[in-house]
Amino acid sequence: MKLAMFCNCSKSLFITAPRLQKLLRFDTSLSRNFSQSNSIFSSSKTLSIAIPTIDNSFNIGNSITNITQTYLITKNLVVKHSCFSKNVNLRNFHTSSQRNGLDEFFDEQENWELFKVQVGRPWAKADLRTRSNQDLHKLWYVLLKEMNLLLTMKAEYDRLHASFPSPERLEKVEVSMDNLRQVVDERNSALSLLETGEQPHPRWIDDVDELDRPIRRLEEEHLVPREHNKEFLKKYDNLGDWTRPYKMLWNEKQRKRSFTKRKKAKHLYRKLLEKYPHLEEDPEFLREYCEQKMGGIDSNPDKPKQKMTPAPNIPVEDTPYKYDVQDLAVATVTVYKDRAEVKRTIPVFIQSAGEIEVKVDGLSRLCDLDSVRVEGKGNATITEVSSLEKTVTKQVNQDSMKSIKEEVADLEKRIRVIETERERTTRRKQLYVGLADQIRNPSSDACKQSMVECLLTETGMSGVLNFMNVYSEQLKSCDDESYRLEAEIQDLRNQIRALRDQEMEAGRNSRETTEIRQTSILMDVKEKGEVILTVTYLVKGATWYPKYDIRAFSNEKTVKINYFGVINQKTGEDWTNARLILSTAQPGVGGTIPELRGQIVKFKPERRPDGFSHNGIGSRSSGYQYDSAPRASKMSSDYFSPEMASMSVMTAEVSEGALSTMYEIPRQATIPSDKQDHKVSVALLDLPCEFEHFTVPKMIPNAYLKAKLTNKSKFLFLQGPSNIFVDNNFMTKSSLQTVNPDEQFDVSLGIDFALKIEYRPLRQLHETSGMFTKTSTTQYRQVTEVKNTHVYPVKIQLEEQLPRSETDKIKVIVSSPSLPKEKEKEKEKEKPSGPVYLNSKGNVVWKATIKAGASQTFTLQYSIETLAAENRTIMFSEVIHNLYIPQTACPQVFYTD
Repeated sequence: MKLAMFCNCSKSLFITAPRLQKLLRFDTSLSRNFSQSNSIFSSSKTLSIAIPTIDNSFNIGNSITNITQTYLITKNLVVKHSCFSKNVNLRNFHTSSQRNGLDEFFDEQENWELFKVQVGRPWAKADLRTRSNQDLHKLWYVLLKEMNLLLTMKAEYDRLHASFPSPERLEKVEVSMDNLRQVVDERNSALSLLETGEQPHPRWIDDVDELDRPIRRLEEEHLVPREHNKEFLKKYDNLGDWTRPYKMLWNEKQRKRSFTKRKKAKHLYRKLLEKYPHLEEDPEFLREYCEQKMGGIDSNPDKPKQKMTPAPNIPVEDTPYKYDVQDLAVATVTVYKDRAEVKRTIPVFIQSAGEIEVKVDGLSRLCDLDSVRVEGKGNATITEVSSLEKTVTKQVNQDSMKSIKEEVADLEKRIRVIETERERTTRRKQLYVGLADQIRNPSSDACKQSMVECLLTETGMSGVLNFMNVYSEQLKSCDDESYRLEAEIQDLRNQIRALRDQEMEAGRNSRETTEIRQTSILMDVKEKGEVILTVTYLVKGATWYPKYDIRAFSNEKTVKINYFGVINQKTGEDWTNARLILSTAQPGVGGTIPELRGQIVKFKPERRPDGFSHNGIGSRSSGYQYDSAPRASKMSSDYFSPEMASMSVMTAEVSEGALSTMYEIPRQATIPSDKQDHKVSVALLDLPCEFEHFTVPKMIPNAYLKAKLTNKSKFLFLQGPSNIFVDNNFMTKSSLQTVNPDEQFDVSLGIDFALKIEYRPLRQLHETSGMFTKTSTTQYRQVTEVKNTHVYPVKIQLEEQLPRSETDKIKVIVSSPSLPKEKEKEKEKEKPSGPVYLNSKGNVVWKATIKAGASQTFTLQYSIETLAAENRTIMFSEVIHNLYIPQTACPQVFYTD
């Protein structure tokens, strides 16, 4: 290597004599230890060389007061020169490497165990701009060789699983090379601007294309003129000027046709790669298939076709195609009340004709294997579909276990080496401490006396001070080294602990078993191509129920109903981007017709009458039948009998399921298996309605707003919870019953506080009349006042309780309001109408329209007559499902003579 060395008057090169032989390999040592502080060009324009050993063999010093000699080195000559000379002119010299092979890219063997190599900062642009082009070329060579050396060393350290010392050297070399490249680009740009006035980049020039159309293109480097380009002349040669227009048209037509074919083939290529990612391993086969399928460029028939390499999990020919059910696209999911039917599509790209087996793994444990069925589209015939369930024991990778053990052994070996080094550091520290103890506590009196005399002198005191400084520095160095080694040992032990945990985890996994549900599909393929399979199966753990958001607006005559389906599934598989169908049917898996048994009817055995039958006291003439309707003459004592208590079962309402209905969700949805409710929208409906207020002031003195709706949609409203909103304000939660299409139904919208209801206390008046047969009469008067504070009129229906008598000894006479006669009552029971009527429970119902800001009074007045001779107490009871419930708080009438 030819090298020029520069020195100035302020700094000099000095080298110790014992390391002169190293300079015979100057080029390798220089490239091996490049940095800012050990490079051929330093920031102070001085040659600086350093070899990474424990002692500094080479050094640069700003002060030369203690240095009197400098060695200037050539290949075979050592010259002494005074360092006080103002200027030193050095001639060029040559050195040659004495080593060959890969050893050139490795450091000195004595430096292999160092943990840190001293390096300086990278080359800066300001330093590089002061160098000549020749120096930059030399520096680039040194940097390139230094980069190769460091990369080789790092690869070797990585192979030995060792820590590469001072990895920042790589980054600093990269920064230096990047800065050097930018400086060279700056000089090239400046030279181009000075000579041509333009930046050094390709220019845009005017040219023509194959059709002689004017175009602009970038200038090419080393462009061959057309008249000397034989390939161009062979491709675009013509037979004359008269054929040129025809050739242009023909070439344009051919290019357009070829472009269309290639575009279709590329589109099919991308589409097949999205469906079958494993085809990336053989792109040549897929490209030829796409070109032939789309009529593209035919492949070379003489070229031998490469056999496709089987991809993992999707082999070819005799090996079955394997798919995981979670990786398959979900086509549709039909959710029933207690299960779901899932349809998944399997796009299979068949590469050879014959018998093909497709396997689907990962079916849920809740999947009914008897319900699996397969359909297909393509040039193939499904010959067999079978499903099985097997238990598999996990296999342990022996290679990984072996590598873990080897890594643990290497780490333990490194721990032993570091512990040995730590002991060496500890002994060195003990040596300094022992020496200090001997100085502090001499072994004899003579030593003490001589030490005192030595301390009294200037030389002795200076020596003691120097020893104390060295002692402090060495102790600090030993402590730092011990802490560092201890941290490394702890880090290695943590790594060993993690590896042993992995080994134990692998051992536990080797004893685990998993249940695998698999479906196998055999197909007879006629020709290669794409086959679409659809796998359908039933899985338990899924359910749904309807939910409604009912929104009413007081200033409109419509009600908006948001019909939702709430889906909850814990099947163990996720439904991603699936088309959902909600069904009310009950799917049957088996194909056997259920057997209907015969039925007989007979009299139920009668219960023996209660009471004492031997003397007739308390006996009853006839017992009541259990299953008959309760008679009206039974009083409270009959109600509390065991026979009557058993009739509470009749109060439960039984609703039969409607016909099978399916709701297809218009948008795709993702339903994960997380046991959470997921709401999907079924429909948003606008239904016409009429608003009416209802009030039962005796129970609650408030008016309830009710909407009378008609289901004009094609949807069947199933029974489910609902949220009620009035004028975008949440009112209450309710429940909607089953409503068929074109059926009317009522929806309670909550309390309307704009109607003020005053329910006045009940007034009663008792009197006795008659000459011979005295009668006891009690008159009752109940007044209710309703005030409408709305700005619009409202319709209201008010219901008040009217007692009815079940015996001829008690008469109830209504004086206000005027009720319909007996014949009209029969019609009212069929269809109540009119402003005032009696409903089926015998209560009085008023229908009225109250104007805005107006009030209306509703009065109920009736009297109860009994014979005064009875002298019995009247008790009022409420009737619930033909059962009598006594009211202790009801008013009672006492009769006196």
